[in-house]
Parts: sequence; structure tokens; C-alpha cells
Amino acid sequence: MTMEVLGQNKTHMGTFEGTCFKQRTMAGKWTVRCCVTVAAWTRRCFKVSRLRQPLLLLMLVIMSLLVPCYASQPDVVHYNKPGTEKDMHFWFHGNESKNSTHDRTHYPKVNWHEEGHGGIHVAAWNFQHVKAPLVIVMFTTVAALCKLGFHHANFLSSIVPESCLLIVLGTVLGGILTGAGADFFPTSLPPDVFFLYLLPPIILESAYSLYDRTFFDNVGTVMFYAVIGTVINCFLIGPTLYGLMSVGAMGDDFSVTFVQCLLFSALIVAVDPVAVLAIFQEIGVNQTLYFLVFGESLFNDAVTVVLYNTMKAFNAMPPEDINVGQVFLAVAAFFVVSLGGAVLGILFGALSSVITKYTEHVRVVEPLTILLLAYLSYLSAELFHFSGIIGICCCGLMQAHYAFNNISHKSLTTVTYFSKMLSTASDCMIFMFLGLTLVRPDHDWHTGFTLWTLFLCLVIRFMSVFGLTLIANKLYRLRKIELEEQFIMVRQSMIL
Repeated sequence: MTMEVLGQNKTHMGTFEGTCFKQRTMAGKWTVRCCVTVAAWTRRCFKVSRLRQPLLLLMLVIMSLLVPCYASQPDVVHYNKPGTEKDMHFWFHGNESKNSTHDRTHYPKVNWHEEGHGGIHVAAWNFQHVKAPLVIVMFTTVAALCKLGFHHANFLSSIVPESCLLIVLGTVLGGILTGAGADFFPTSLPPDVFFLYLLPPIILESAYSLYDRTFFDNVGTVMFYAVIGTVINCFLIGPTLYGLMSVGAMGDDFSVTFVQCLLFSALIVAVDPVAVLAIFQEIGVNQTLYFLVFGESLFNDAVTVVLYNTMKAFNAMPPEDINVGQVFLAVAAFFVVSLGGAVLGILFGALSSVITKYTEHVRVVEPLTILLLAYLSYLSAELFHFSGIIGICCCGLMQAHYAFNNISHKSLTTVTYFSKMLSTASDCMIFMFLGLTLVRPDHDWHTGFTLWTLFLCLVIRFMSVFGLTLIANKLYRLRKIELEEQFIMVRQSMIL
């Protein structure tokens, strides 16, 4: 029996070697033919013009990558550990020998292409190894080209916001991946990826851009809109939606709890005025309006995240455990989380300012110090369950006021454009995943709930902006906010 098995293995190995030899021979013939073709094109190109030499070099590189000069090895080889009673058994291209009685489940699998067995491979198709990052990089590249074309197409930029273009691009990508049956790419953005990797660069770049004398002159009004206005919007939209649902204005087939309505309203009260700010820069609006809108959107995000986490904690609790004491704890936690993040951000901003005072002989570490300490302020705030957005925002403002004066001009340029690049890439990824979620099959669409939400967002936004502006103009503002500017502030919150 042993001799019979050894004979079968010998036959398989002989077939394997013969196949390798034939296919290496074929690969060698193709290599020779390609080299002959390249040589012929070389002679022709050199005779005609020297301008074609770069084209020739490009052709040579492409052809060298596409030459099939590696032998087709068996996809999987099964073998036993040394010292076992069973012998080696080769499985060629997924076809097992008919005479073999061995149990394949006991044989470990070895991928010849991954392990590098079977000779030297000049080129190979290894899509499985790079598929996810390749799709991300290709999408980001296409998004950058679309942004470039978007800003050159004046008619398009005046009709469609830039963020909508990225969402459409993500939807197209999601449709292609879904149609192709590609299940390797995630169709939803994990919360940890968003909060720990994609959001910090956006907030940091916004904090650097926010550093201006006009912003500090209007910081009281900005915080008034961002904190009081956001809380008012959240606690007006949520209960109103719950009341409309209770009286049957959304239909009988829709039911949500009061806390869930507050959780949803905490999500939608955030504003993203990227498109409006781009238009502001093009038409040159006054700086006061620009920084009122910009500052409110930045700190509005921080307040929204704190509100969302609070409502999320309430939603996870049993309804009978939510009492007055829990509500007061939530209010105290709101201020502690916000102020704790601000204190940590100021401390790390001051630390980066002190360190950059002693880097005049090691300029290369200046951008690294600035960016890492800013990110460390965000992570430290999240570590203690404080607001990371407020932390990195305060750190960025401190760095722009103090640390930027200690570093060289080249380091400042590096920090500025690197933060802008990271912010743009994060924006592309976020809007890409927003578009990807549109093609997911697990959506629950409710027309009544959607229409009432849009209506309430518009009406309550008008009420809060005009009401808060009236209070600010009456109490403490020297330069009054005009009626036209108030309409613009309401309008910007309705645009992505």
C-alpha cells in the first residue's frame, strides 16, 4: 500500500514538473517575442524622432509588467507535517486525484502565489491583497479631480454644493460595487473610524482657519448661537416630532419613543456650511458674517456630539430609570465634558508653544510636534470622556496664536497645507460613505416623518436665529446683525 501511494505521488510530481516546464517555456517564448517587438519599435522611434523616446520608455515599462513570464503553479498544495503516516498529496487547480483516499481536512493549505513558491514571478495579479485600499485611493483621486473640475465649472458651483457632488460620487461608487457583487468594501462607516480618524483633521483645519481678530471680536455671539441655539433646536424639534407622531400626523404605522426623537433631533441640528463658506469667499462677504457662520458651525458640531452622546445614554437606559436626578446629571455632564475638553486643549496648545521655542536647530520636528500634540489633545479628551472636538479646537487656536510664531515659514506652510490635505481627504471619505449608504437594501423610508422633519428644521431654525439675534442686538452687540445677514445664516443651515 505504501509503495502504491508513493508511486502515485511520484506520478503527480512528475506531472507537476512537466507542467511547470512547459509553461515556463511558453512564458520564455512570449518574453522573447515582446523583447523583439520592443527592439523593433526602438529602432523605428530613434530613426524618426527623439521626442518619442519617453513614449517608448513608457511602453517598455508597461509591457514588462504585462509579460506573462511566470509559470502557472498549482493553486493549493496539501501536505502533512513531517513524521506523520500520510504522504504528500498535490491538488492541481482544485482537482483532486481520483485514486486518492486521503481526507483533505487534515491537510493544511498553502497558497503558492502568496508564499512565493514555484520560481520567480515578474508580474502577477494580486487584487485580493490591495482591493480595499486601492478602491479608497482611486475614489479619493477621482474625488480630487472632480473637485478641481467643480471649481473650474462656474455654472455648476453656483447650482450644486461641493458636498453634494461628493455624495453623488459615493452613490455611483456604491452602485458599481453593489452591481459587481463586491462584498469586500464596507457600506457603512464605523463610529470609531469617524470619531478617531476622520473627524480630528477636519476640526483642526477649521480651528486654524478660524484664528482671526474678527472671530475673537464676535466670539460671544458665536458661542451664543452654537450653544443656546443648538440646545433650543434640539429640544424643540424632538418633542414636536413626538407630538406629531402621537396625534397620528405621520400615520398609524410609525412609532418612536420620546427619547428616540430627542436622539434623532440631536443628530440633525448640526450644520455644515462648507458650500456657503466657499461662496462667501468667492463673492467676498463681510468678515463678521463669515466668522459668525463659520464659528457657529464649528462649535455647533461639538455641542451636537455632546447632546448626541447624552441622548444615546438615555436611550440605552430603561424608561423607569430616567428621573429628575438623571436629567440634572446630564446637565452637569454637559458642562463638565465641554469645559474639560477646553482645558485639555489649552494645556496641549501651551505645551506645543513651549516646545517649539527650542526647535530653531531642529526645524524638521516642528510640523510633527504641532500636529501630534493637536491630535494628542483630541485623544486625551476622549480618554477622559471629555469633548475631543472642543479640545482640538482650543488647541488649534492656541497653536495658531502662540506656536505658529515660533516655527519657521517652511514649517508653517507644511502644517497649513498638510492639515488642509487631511481635511479634504477626510471630507471625501465621509461623503463617500454617505453616498454608499444610499444603495444599501436595509433602508426604512417614511415619507411623513421625512417631510415633517424638513419642515420643522426650516421653521425652528428661523425662529431660533431671529430670536437669538434680537436678544444679542438688544443686549450687548455694538455692530448690529442686519436682517439680510440673518436670512443668510438661516439659509446656510439648509445646505449641506
